[in-house]
Amino acid sequence: MSLDGFNPNPSFSSTLGGIQPAFYLAQGFPSYATASNVSVGADNGLSPLYRPKDANRLSYSQQWNLTIERQVTRDVVATVAYVANKGTRLPSQLLPLNVLNPSLLSMGNKLKDTFGPSSTAVDGVPVPYAGWVQQLSGHCEPTVAQALLPFPQYCNSLTGENENLGSSTYHSFQTKIEKRFSSGLYLNANYTWSKLITNASSTTQATAQYGAIGSVISPFDLRRNKAISTDDIPHNFAVMAVFELPFGKGRHFLNRGGITDKALGGWTLSSTAKITSGEPFYFRSGTCNVPGQFREQCIPGVLPRANPFAQSLGNFDPNKPLFNVSAFDPATSFNYYAGVGQRVTSYRGFGYKGQDLSISKNVHITERIKVELRGEMFNIWNAHFFTCGGAAFGDCVPFNNDVSSPNFGLWQGTVTNPRNIQLVGRFTF
Repeated sequence: MSLDGFNPNPSFSSTLGGIQPAFYLAQGFPSYATASNVSVGADNGLSPLYRPKDANRLSYSQQWNLTIERQVTRDVVATVAYVANKGTRLPSQLLPLNVLNPSLLSMGNKLKDTFGPSSTAVDGVPVPYAGWVQQLSGHCEPTVAQALLPFPQYCNSLTGENENLGSSTYHSFQTKIEKRFSSGLYLNANYTWSKLITNASSTTQATAQYGAIGSVISPFDLRRNKAISTDDIPHNFAVMAVFELPFGKGRHFLNRGGITDKALGGWTLSSTAKITSGEPFYFRSGTCNVPGQFREQCIPGVLPRANPFAQSLGNFDPNKPLFNVSAFDPATSFNYYAGVGQRVTSYRGFGYKGQDLSISKNVHITERIKVELRGEMFNIWNAHFFTCGGAAFGDCVPFNNDVSSPNFGLWQGTVTNPRNIQLVGRFTF
């Protein structure tokens, strides 16, 4: 059957502005004309957004575990478990398009030579196209490094919006002992031994607002991105206990009413304690002459058999450097050289030890009137830990980690909160 002149709805005869709506396949689709204000070079000299074709794929995680639980006594239960997690398609900024191969660092100072308005070539590198220098004016320098980029007309790295190439793996061994509340005592103690590695932690994100800003590892060397996460805490022990003091009416000692019970009876003591490993350190070099077009940071390595610590963590003097600069790649070697150190090292900072204590009592004056007395002590041992923002944990290094800085290794952060005691009285009626 021929479709020439076929009207799919001959009875439809409404008129819109004198035009009879009809559909003729034989005439094809209307021609498309690009708007006069649109040009393929409209973003030249700028920093356009780029979205990969596979962006916005949903991230997902897979979890698995093997748990063995056994009742030891009538009130005590012990648990042993292997718990794991794998994250896939995590948000990342690992693969910018506009980046130079690290092999070009061999050009040294030539990479920073600039093109003039009438230059046709510099150091044997031709100008990308006529008018290139003028288009970059006011946006980025027309250097040799810029001219060598895959897209020299753009001033940014063309890092994919909503890129999701990241992954993570977590493995842990977990144990727990719980004594259910009986005879005035409840106890819960747990310990976790774990490892978390990833290539998509915040230190690889160009939007990070701390010491690891920018593309950390060149996309030509992606395998080095897989490292311990800055959130990796391998040892984590916590215990919680609640104990009703055995004094007063109905208790083992001073089992009587009256003033004795009002004063000494009914008190409950509770406490929580936590002990963890320290967070891992990462190191950088702030002066290595690597142009930004390589989209990588300069990462010094620890020399073989060298100790990166200048002093003991257990006897730390905050007025002296924590790190030994001679244990790292010499800062003088960072000249058009990005280093081969680990993105995040296995060297760790101060562990955390903290304990809180609370004692409370409810006093019933009458059936409807009650007084609650409570005393709380946070950080009872007045322990101090060197951090970035005053909290016990944080994705940062509270020490200068730039091997090229004269202040390398010096403490530049804050400490955790000191001991805090508060007394509370509450009257309920």
